[in-house]
Amino acid sequence: MRAMDSDKTGAGLGLPILVALCGSLLVRNTRGGTIVAGALNLGGSIEMIPNAVRIAELAIDKQAQTLLMPVPTRRQLNDLPDELWTKIQSHQDEATRAWNFHVALYYKAGGIPWRLPRPPGEHTACFVGVSFFQSLDKASLLTSVAQVFNERGEGMAVRGSAAYLDKDDLTIHIPMEGAFSLLNSALRAYELEHHHLPARVVLHKSSAFNTAERAGFQQAAESNRVHSLELISLHDSGVRLFRIGLYPPLRGTFLELEQNKYTLYTRGSVEFFATYPGMYVPQAL
Repeated sequence: MRAMDSDKTGAGLGLPILVALCGSLLVRNTRGGTIVAGALNLGGSIEMIPNAVRIAELAIDKQAQTLLMPVPTRRQLNDLPDELWTKIQSHQDEATRAWNFHVALYYKAGGIPWRLPRPPGEHTACFVGVSFFQSLDKASLLTSVAQVFNERGEGMAVRGSAAYLDKDDLTIHIPMEGAFSLLNSALRAYELEHHHLPARVVLHKSSAFNTAERAGFQQAAESNRVHSLELISLHDSGVRLFRIGLYPPLRGTFLELEQNKYTLYTRGSVEFFATYPGMYVPQAL
């Protein structure tokens, strides 16, 4: 925290303190390189910043990655010099912007820019991700297969039946019949698209699988003659790994904690670049 007033009283730090407290309650790190400016009054509303241009100049001078200020201050930023606007708006180097632009064009033209490699001896696989959402009237909690992917990166969406909040573990689950119907519909859609069923299904969601869900998904796999079914529960891990040197663990680092429990870094240092491209400490799954 840094007081922006000349008396160094700490006035005007209400909004940064609120952001820090929210991050603490959610056990989330604030993104590195972020400057938050703004004052809160006793009524809880955000006060106008009188020196928005000066704060923006200071943020650029300190090489901040992100500057958060109240929306009404945007008119003051019109007085910012053009060369400073260029520094604010350019978050990526030219090579990265060119790569992202051409990949987007290729995808919009109907191409698939990447795919999972499959060794000749492996069976065809289908990857299913289950997510949950509320109905518009918030009267019921529905379940949805957000994505059904094959190795080529082609996907589709399938909607399922109602889910419920378990009072014991306080997580969302699907009844046995709903789990069966959900995976069965996903496999039917997969077969309609690819004219064959997969030999292997990998199904994941953010909550743990209970006995009813396992039975329903297994029954659907067996009725469709799926050879292998893998159920994976994904959530943020409280485990942190440390690597010798200055940078966090390599992206893709995988560690077995105990039987059927693992931790995986999907973000981390990149060996090819010999650095960590992120702005904050990566969190494993």
